[in-house]
Amino acid sequence: KAGIGKKIMEKSIEMIYSLWNKQPIRIGAQLYLKKFYESFGFQQCSEIYLEDNIEHIQMILQPE
Repeated sequence: KAGIGKKIMEKSIEMIYSLWNKQPIRIGAQLYLKKFYESFGFQQCSEIYLEDNIEHIQMILQPE
């Protein structure tokens, strides 16, 4: 269903902040999903690297 990924990310961020207080969240993201993660406030913080022959980047979300 459309929008499920967005709901999962919103809940995941909420749970991380709930369990570990508001601290930066760092993820390894497939490059093609960069704009998706940017929509939650994540910013690219690495060069492109290959993981399982798929382009990835590190991204970080700084709490407000």
